[in-house]
Amino acid sequence: MKYGLFKYETENIGDEIQSIAARRFLPSVDTYIDRDRLGEYCPDEETKIITNGWFMHAPYQWPPKSNKVIPLTVSMYIDQADSKVLDTFFNDTSIHYLNDHGPVGARDLSTLELLQKHGVESYFSGCMTLTLQRDPGIPKGDFVLAVDVPQPVVEMVQSHTNRSVIQASPYFDADMSQDDRFQLAEYFLYLYQSASAVISTRLHAMLPALALETPVFLVKDRNKYDEKRYAGLAELVNSATDEEYLNDYSLFDVDTPKENPKSYLKIREQLIKRVTDFTGYDSGSSFRTVDFSHIADNESYIRLFTRGFHSLNRALLLEGDKEWLQEQCDDLRRIQQHLDEELQDARKMQNDLSLQNNDLSLQNDILRKRIEAMEKSSSWRIGRTITAPGRKLKNMIKGNQK
Repeated sequence: MKYGLFKYETENIGDEIQSIAARRFLPSVDTYIDRDRLGEYCPDEETKIITNGWFMHAPYQWPPKSNKVIPLTVSMYIDQADSKVLDTFFNDTSIHYLNDHGPVGARDLSTLELLQKHGVESYFSGCMTLTLQRDPGIPKGDFVLAVDVPQPVVEMVQSHTNRSVIQASPYFDADMSQDDRFQLAEYFLYLYQSASAVISTRLHAMLPALALETPVFLVKDRNKYDEKRYAGLAELVNSATDEEYLNDYSLFDVDTPKENPKSYLKIREQLIKRVTDFTGYDSGSSFRTVDFSHIADNESYIRLFTRGFHSLNRALLLEGDKEWLQEQCDDLRRIQQHLDEELQDARKMQNDLSLQNNDLSLQNDILRKRIEAMEKSSSWRIGRTITAPGRKLKNMIKGNQK
Protein backbone atom coordinates (compact mmCIF):
# COMPACT_ATOMS: atom_id res chain seq x y z
CA MET A 1 0.00 0.00 0.00
CA LYS A 2 1.20 3.50 -0.93
CA TYR A 3 0.17 6.77 0.70
CA GLY A 4 -0.45 10.13 -0.94
CA LEU A 5 -0.77 13.68 0.38
CA PHE A 6 -2.53 16.63 -1.21
CA LYS A 7 -0.49 19.49 -2.63
CA TYR A 8 -1.82 22.75 -4.06
CA GLU A 9 -1.30 25.62 -6.46
CA THR A 10 -3.40 28.12 -4.51
CA GLU A 11 -2.32 31.34 -2.77
CA ASN A 12 -3.69 30.40 0.67
CA ILE A 13 -1.31 28.80 3.16
CA GLY A 14 -4.34 27.30 4.91
CA ASP A 15 -4.37 24.54 2.29
CA GLU A 16 -0.88 23.34 3.17
CA ILE A 17 -1.75 23.53 6.87
CA GLN A 18 -4.57 21.05 6.24
CA SER A 19 -2.14 18.68 4.51
CA ILE A 20 0.34 18.97 7.37
CA ALA A 21 -2.45 17.91 9.73
CA ALA A 22 -3.16 14.85 7.55
CA ARG A 23 0.58 14.03 7.21
CA ARG A 24 0.74 12.97 10.86
CA PHE A 25 -1.35 9.87 10.02
CA LEU A 26 0.62 8.63 7.01
CA PRO A 27 3.29 5.92 7.51
CA SER A 28 5.05 7.49 4.53
CA VAL A 29 4.40 10.14 1.91
CA ASP A 30 5.05 8.22 -1.30
CA THR A 31 3.54 10.80 -3.60
CA TYR A 32 2.01 14.26 -3.65
CA ILE A 33 -1.28 14.65 -5.52
CA ASP A 34 -2.61 17.98 -6.72
CA ARG A 35 -6.06 18.19 -5.16
CA ASP A 36 -7.40 20.09 -8.17
CA ARG A 37 -6.07 17.41 -10.56
CA LEU A 38 -7.27 14.43 -8.55
CA GLY A 39 -9.21 13.05 -11.51
CA GLU A 40 -6.01 12.72 -13.54
CA TYR A 41 -4.16 10.75 -10.87
CA CYS A 42 -3.78 7.11 -11.89
CA PRO A 43 -1.28 5.29 -9.64
CA ASP A 44 0.26 1.93 -10.50
CA GLU A 45 -0.42 0.66 -6.99
CA GLU A 46 -3.25 1.12 -4.55
CA THR A 47 -2.77 4.47 -2.83
CA LYS A 48 -4.59 5.72 0.24
CA ILE A 49 -5.38 9.45 0.33
CA ILE A 50 -7.02 11.52 3.05
CA THR A 51 -9.28 13.70 0.90
CA ASN A 52 -9.81 16.58 3.29
CA GLY A 53 -10.21 20.26 2.47
CA TRP A 54 -11.94 22.54 -0.02
CA PHE A 55 -13.63 20.91 -3.00
CA MET A 56 -12.84 22.24 -5.43
CA HIS A 57 -11.37 24.76 -7.86
CA ALA A 58 -11.52 22.31 -10.78
CA PRO A 59 -14.81 20.39 -10.35
CA TYR A 60 -14.34 18.40 -13.57
CA GLN A 61 -11.55 16.55 -11.71
CA TRP A 62 -14.07 14.86 -9.42
CA PRO A 63 -14.52 12.01 -8.69
CA PRO A 64 -11.20 10.13 -9.00
CA LYS A 65 -11.26 7.84 -12.03
CA SER A 66 -8.75 5.23 -10.87
CA ASN A 67 -10.00 2.36 -8.71
CA LYS A 68 -6.51 2.24 -7.19
CA VAL A 69 -7.19 5.53 -5.42
CA ILE A 70 -8.53 4.64 -1.97
CA PRO A 71 -9.90 7.78 -0.32
CA LEU A 72 -10.87 8.62 3.21
CA THR A 73 -13.59 11.18 2.55
CA VAL A 74 -13.26 13.25 5.69
CA SER A 75 -13.23 16.95 6.66
CA MET A 76 -14.58 17.87 3.24
CA TYR A 77 -15.98 21.28 2.40
CA ILE A 78 -18.03 21.63 -0.78
CA ASP A 79 -18.06 25.07 -2.39
CA GLN A 80 -21.76 25.88 -2.56
CA ALA A 81 -21.21 29.23 -4.29
CA ASP A 82 -20.07 27.51 -7.51
CA SER A 83 -22.91 25.93 -9.50
CA LYS A 84 -20.40 23.85 -11.50
CA VAL A 85 -19.12 22.28 -8.27
CA LEU A 86 -22.66 21.47 -7.16
CA ASP A 87 -23.54 19.98 -10.55
CA THR A 88 -20.40 17.82 -10.45
CA PHE A 89 -20.67 16.66 -6.84
CA PHE A 90 -24.31 15.77 -6.97
CA ASN A 91 -24.69 13.98 -10.28
CA ASP A 92 -25.42 10.25 -10.18
CA THR A 93 -21.77 9.24 -10.71
CA SER A 94 -20.46 11.35 -7.85
CA ILE A 95 -23.24 10.42 -5.41
CA HIS A 96 -22.57 6.74 -6.13
CA TYR A 97 -18.82 7.29 -5.56
CA LEU A 98 -19.36 9.17 -2.29
CA ASN A 99 -21.67 6.48 -0.92
CA ASP A 100 -19.24 3.74 -1.99
CA HIS A 101 -16.45 5.49 -0.05
CA GLY A 102 -18.52 6.84 2.79
CA PRO A 103 -19.76 7.80 5.15
CA VAL A 104 -18.48 11.24 4.16
CA GLY A 105 -17.11 13.47 6.90
CA ALA A 106 -18.36 17.02 6.37
CA ARG A 107 -16.03 19.73 7.62
CA ASP A 108 -18.96 22.05 8.44
CA LEU A 109 -22.68 21.74 9.06
CA SER A 110 -23.72 23.41 5.80
CA THR A 111 -21.79 20.79 3.81
CA LEU A 112 -23.37 18.07 5.95
CA GLU A 113 -26.85 19.42 5.20
CA LEU A 114 -26.04 19.54 1.49
CA LEU A 115 -24.74 15.95 1.41
CA GLN A 116 -27.73 14.58 3.31
CA LYS A 117 -30.12 16.51 1.07
CA HIS A 118 -28.73 14.55 -1.90
CA GLY A 119 -28.88 11.18 -0.19
CA VAL A 120 -25.18 10.87 0.69
CA GLU A 121 -24.47 9.05 3.95
CA SER A 122 -22.51 11.61 5.98
CA TYR A 123 -21.66 13.02 9.40
CA PHE A 124 -20.05 16.14 10.89
CA SER A 125 -16.33 15.47 11.21
CA GLY A 126 -14.95 18.96 11.80
CA CYS A 127 -11.65 20.07 10.25
CA MET A 128 -8.50 17.96 10.08
CA THR A 129 -6.50 20.86 11.52
CA LEU A 130 -8.14 20.17 14.89
CA THR A 131 -5.82 17.13 15.13
CA LEU A 132 -2.61 19.20 14.95
CA GLN A 133 -0.22 18.27 17.75
CA ARG A 134 1.46 21.09 19.68
CA ASP A 135 5.24 21.06 19.92
CA PRO A 136 6.57 21.10 23.52
CA GLY A 137 9.83 22.62 22.31
CA ILE A 138 8.27 25.90 21.12
CA PRO A 139 8.56 28.71 23.72
CA LYS A 140 5.73 31.18 24.26
CA GLY A 141 6.38 34.63 22.87
CA ASP A 142 5.13 37.96 24.16
CA PHE A 143 3.32 39.07 21.02
CA VAL A 144 -0.22 38.94 19.68
CA LEU A 145 -0.75 37.65 16.15
CA ALA A 146 -3.53 39.37 14.20
CA VAL A 147 -4.27 37.33 11.09
CA ASP A 148 -6.20 39.19 8.39
CA VAL A 149 -7.93 41.38 10.98
CA PRO A 150 -9.68 44.69 10.06
CA GLN A 151 -7.41 47.67 10.75
CA PRO A 152 -9.78 49.37 13.23
CA VAL A 153 -9.72 46.20 15.34
CA VAL A 154 -5.90 46.03 15.21
CA GLU A 155 -5.61 49.65 16.31
CA MET A 156 -8.11 49.12 19.11
CA VAL A 157 -6.16 46.13 20.45
CA GLN A 158 -2.87 48.05 20.21
CA SER A 159 -4.37 50.86 22.28
CA HIS A 160 -5.15 48.42 25.12
CA THR A 161 -1.90 46.46 25.41
CA ASN A 162 1.84 46.98 25.65
CA ARG A 163 2.43 43.73 23.81
CA SER A 164 3.44 43.82 20.16
CA VAL A 165 0.47 43.23 17.87
CA ILE A 166 1.87 41.69 14.69
CA GLN A 167 -0.30 41.64 11.59
CA ALA A 168 -0.11 38.63 9.27
CA SER A 169 -1.87 37.29 6.22
CA PRO A 170 -2.33 33.70 4.97
CA TYR A 171 -1.79 34.71 1.34
CA PHE A 172 1.51 34.28 -0.44
CA ASP A 173 3.17 33.87 -3.83
CA ALA A 174 1.54 30.86 -5.51
CA ASP A 175 4.71 30.26 -7.58
CA MET A 176 6.71 29.07 -4.56
CA SER A 177 8.08 25.55 -4.73
CA GLN A 178 6.24 22.72 -3.01
CA ASP A 179 8.92 22.35 -0.32
CA ASP A 180 8.91 26.08 0.39
CA ARG A 181 5.13 26.10 0.65
CA PHE A 182 5.11 23.36 3.29
CA GLN A 183 7.96 24.99 5.23
CA LEU A 184 6.09 28.29 5.14
CA ALA A 185 2.99 26.54 6.50
CA GLU A 186 5.07 25.07 9.32
CA TYR A 187 6.39 28.53 10.14
CA PHE A 188 2.85 29.90 10.39
CA LEU A 189 1.98 27.03 12.72
CA TYR A 190 5.08 27.85 14.77
CA LEU A 191 3.80 31.43 15.10
CA TYR A 192 0.27 30.29 15.97
CA GLN A 193 1.66 28.22 18.85
CA SER A 194 4.29 30.71 20.06
CA ALA A 195 1.96 33.74 20.08
CA SER A 196 0.52 34.75 23.44
CA ALA A 197 -2.83 35.11 21.66
CA VAL A 198 -4.22 34.90 18.13
CA ILE A 199 -6.97 37.11 16.71
CA SER A 200 -8.20 36.20 13.27
CA THR A 201 -10.95 36.26 10.69
CA ARG A 202 -9.46 33.14 9.08
CA LEU A 203 -10.65 29.57 9.59
CA HIS A 204 -7.19 28.05 9.23
CA ALA A 205 -5.62 30.42 11.70
CA MET A 206 -8.46 30.00 14.20
CA LEU A 207 -8.63 26.19 14.20
CA PRO A 208 -4.85 25.50 14.23
CA ALA A 209 -4.39 27.98 17.09
CA LEU A 210 -7.18 26.19 18.95
CA ALA A 211 -5.57 22.78 18.40
CA LEU A 212 -2.17 24.16 19.46
CA GLU A 213 -3.76 25.49 22.68
CA THR A 214 -3.15 29.18 22.03
CA PRO A 215 -5.91 31.55 23.20
CA VAL A 216 -7.75 32.47 20.02
CA PHE A 217 -10.52 34.88 19.13
CA LEU A 218 -12.55 34.82 15.91
CA VAL A 219 -13.56 38.21 14.53
CA LYS A 220 -16.62 37.82 12.34
CA ASP A 221 -15.79 40.57 9.87
CA ARG A 222 -19.08 41.80 8.44
CA ASN A 223 -17.43 42.28 5.04
CA LYS A 224 -16.22 38.72 4.59
CA TYR A 225 -17.62 36.34 7.21
CA ASP A 226 -19.26 33.33 5.54
CA GLU A 227 -21.76 31.88 7.99
CA LYS A 228 -22.23 28.67 5.99
CA ARG A 229 -18.51 27.91 5.73
CA TYR A 230 -18.05 28.39 9.49
CA ALA A 231 -21.23 26.55 10.52
CA GLY A 232 -20.41 24.22 13.42
CA LEU A 233 -16.82 25.53 13.61
CA ALA A 234 -17.22 29.12 14.79
CA GLU A 235 -18.90 27.76 17.92
CA LEU A 236 -15.66 26.02 18.93
CA VAL A 237 -13.91 29.30 19.84
CA ASN A 238 -14.63 32.61 21.50
CA SER A 239 -15.91 35.03 18.90
CA ALA A 240 -17.74 38.28 18.13
CA THR A 241 -18.46 40.51 15.17
CA ASP A 242 -15.99 43.29 14.51
CA GLU A 243 -18.57 45.85 15.66
CA GLU A 244 -19.23 43.98 18.92
CA TYR A 245 -15.50 43.71 19.67
CA LEU A 246 -14.86 47.37 18.87
CA ASN A 247 -17.58 48.28 21.35
CA ASP A 248 -16.44 45.86 24.07
CA TYR A 249 -12.73 45.04 24.33
CA SER A 250 -13.40 42.85 27.37
CA LEU A 251 -14.75 40.19 25.01
CA PHE A 252 -11.10 39.29 24.41
CA ASP A 253 -8.49 41.12 26.45
CA VAL A 254 -5.18 39.94 24.96
CA ASP A 255 -3.37 40.43 28.29
CA THR A 256 -5.83 38.19 30.12
CA PRO A 257 -7.48 36.23 27.31
CA LYS A 258 -10.42 33.94 27.93
CA GLU A 259 -9.69 30.23 27.92
CA ASN A 260 -10.59 28.42 24.75
CA PRO A 261 -13.76 26.29 24.93
CA LYS A 262 -13.07 22.56 25.23
CA SER A 263 -15.90 21.29 23.02
CA TYR A 264 -13.47 20.72 20.12
CA LEU A 265 -11.67 17.95 22.02
CA LYS A 266 -14.38 15.37 21.34
CA ILE A 267 -14.30 16.19 17.61
CA ARG A 268 -10.50 15.96 17.67
CA GLU A 269 -10.50 12.55 19.37
CA GLN A 270 -13.08 11.13 16.95
CA LEU A 271 -11.11 12.42 13.96
CA ILE A 272 -7.86 10.93 15.24
CA LYS A 273 -9.51 7.54 15.71
CA ARG A 274 -11.20 7.53 12.31
CA VAL A 275 -8.06 8.53 10.40
CA THR A 276 -5.84 6.14 12.39
CA ASP A 277 -8.25 3.29 11.63
CA PHE A 278 -7.95 4.16 7.91
CA THR A 279 -4.14 4.33 7.69
CA GLY A 280 -3.23 2.16 10.66
CA TYR A 281 -0.75 4.82 11.76
CA ASP A 282 -0.40 7.86 14.01
CA SER A 283 3.06 9.35 14.49
CA GLY A 284 1.79 11.38 17.44
CA SER A 285 4.45 13.94 16.53
CA SER A 286 4.07 17.67 16.15
CA PHE A 287 3.75 19.53 12.86
CA ARG A 288 7.39 20.68 12.91
CA THR A 289 10.05 19.23 10.64
CA VAL A 290 12.13 22.42 10.35
CA ASP A 291 13.91 24.29 13.16
CA PHE A 292 12.71 27.90 13.06
CA SER A 293 13.94 28.85 16.51
CA HIS A 294 16.72 31.12 15.18
CA ILE A 295 14.16 33.37 13.47
CA ALA A 296 10.82 32.58 15.11
CA ASP A 297 11.91 33.65 18.58
CA ASN A 298 12.96 37.12 17.44
CA GLU A 299 10.07 39.59 17.18
CA SER A 300 11.94 41.79 14.69
CA TYR A 301 12.34 38.85 12.30
CA ILE A 302 8.73 37.85 12.78
CA ARG A 303 7.52 41.38 12.09
CA LEU A 304 9.70 41.67 8.99
CA PHE A 305 8.44 38.34 7.70
CA THR A 306 4.75 38.92 8.35
CA ARG A 307 4.87 42.50 7.02
CA GLY A 308 5.95 41.20 3.63
CA PHE A 309 3.10 38.75 3.47
CA HIS A 310 0.63 41.29 4.81
CA SER A 311 1.68 43.73 2.07
CA LEU A 312 1.32 41.00 -0.55
CA ASN A 313 -2.17 40.22 0.73
CA ARG A 314 -3.17 43.88 0.52
CA ALA A 315 -1.82 44.04 -3.03
CA LEU A 316 -3.79 40.93 -3.97
CA LEU A 317 -6.92 42.34 -2.37
CA LEU A 318 -6.46 45.66 -4.19
CA GLU A 319 -5.98 43.82 -7.47
CA GLY A 320 -9.10 41.80 -6.71
CA ASP A 321 -10.97 45.00 -5.86
CA LYS A 322 -9.80 46.54 -9.13
CA GLU A 323 -11.09 43.57 -11.11
CA TRP A 324 -14.35 43.55 -9.15
CA LEU A 325 -14.85 47.29 -9.70
CA GLN A 326 -14.12 46.87 -13.41
CA GLU A 327 -16.77 44.15 -13.58
CA GLN A 328 -19.17 46.44 -11.76
CA CYS A 329 -18.44 49.28 -14.22
CA ASP A 330 -18.95 46.95 -17.17
CA ASP A 331 -22.25 45.76 -15.70
CA LEU A 332 -23.38 49.35 -15.10
CA ARG A 333 -22.49 50.28 -18.67
CA ARG A 334 -24.54 47.38 -19.97
CA ILE A 335 -27.44 48.36 -17.74
CA GLN A 336 -27.17 52.00 -18.89
CA GLN A 337 -27.14 50.89 -22.52
CA HIS A 338 -30.21 48.76 -21.91
CA LEU A 339 -31.99 51.65 -20.17
CA ASP A 340 -31.06 54.01 -23.03
CA GLU A 341 -32.57 51.57 -25.48
CA GLU A 342 -35.72 51.31 -23.37
CA LEU A 343 -35.87 55.12 -23.15
CA GLN A 344 -35.61 55.41 -26.93
CA ASP A 345 -38.39 52.85 -27.34
CA ALA A 346 -40.51 54.75 -24.82
CA ARG A 347 -39.94 58.03 -26.64
CA LYS A 348 -40.86 56.43 -29.97
CA MET A 349 -44.02 55.01 -28.38
CA GLN A 350 -44.79 58.46 -26.95
CA ASN A 351 -44.42 60.02 -30.42
CA ASP A 352 -46.65 57.35 -31.95
CA LEU A 353 -49.29 57.92 -29.25
CA SER A 354 -49.06 61.67 -29.77
CA LEU A 355 -49.68 61.23 -33.51
CA GLN A 356 -52.59 58.90 -32.77
CA ASN A 357 -53.99 61.47 -30.33
CA ASN A 358 -53.74 64.19 -32.98
CA ASP A 359 -55.55 61.94 -35.47
CA LEU A 360 -58.30 61.22 -32.92
CA SER A 361 -58.65 64.95 -32.12
CA LEU A 362 -58.97 65.71 -35.81
CA GLN A 363 -61.59 62.99 -36.28
CA ASN A 364 -63.44 64.26 -33.18
CA ASP A 365 -63.53 67.78 -34.64
CA ILE A 366 -64.89 66.46 -37.92
CA LEU A 367 -67.62 64.45 -36.16
CA ARG A 368 -68.55 67.39 -33.92
CA LYS A 369 -68.95 69.65 -36.94
CA ARG A 370 -71.07 67.03 -38.66
CA ILE A 371 -73.33 66.78 -35.59
CA GLU A 372 -73.66 70.55 -35.40
CA ALA A 373 -74.52 70.71 -39.08
CA MET A 374 -77.06 67.89 -38.67
CA GLU A 375 -78.76 69.59 -35.73
CA LYS A 376 -79.15 72.77 -37.76
CA SER A 377 -80.62 70.95 -40.75
CA SER A 378 -84.42 71.09 -41.41
CA SER A 379 -84.71 67.32 -41.83
CA TRP A 380 -83.36 66.72 -38.29
CA ARG A 381 -85.88 69.23 -36.84
CA ILE A 382 -88.80 67.59 -38.67
CA GLY A 383 -87.68 64.17 -37.37
CA ARG A 384 -87.62 65.49 -33.79
CA THR A 385 -91.17 66.86 -34.21
CA ILE A 386 -92.52 63.59 -35.57
CA THR A 387 -90.98 61.50 -32.77
CA ALA A 388 -91.95 63.89 -29.95
CA PRO A 389 -95.31 62.14 -29.06
CA GLY A 390 -93.53 58.79 -28.86
CA ARG A 391 -90.94 60.17 -26.51
CA LYS A 392 -93.66 61.77 -24.36
CA LEU A 393 -95.60 58.46 -24.14
CA LYS A 394 -92.42 56.61 -23.19
CA ASN A 395 -91.77 59.07 -20.36
CA MET A 396 -95.39 58.70 -19.09
CA ILE A 397 -95.07 54.91 -18.99
CA LYS A 398 -91.84 55.20 -16.97
CA GLY A 399 -93.64 57.57 -14.55
CA ASN A 400 -96.54 55.14 -13.99
CA GLN A 401 -94.12 52.28 -13.37
CA LYS A 402 -92.55 54.24 -10.52
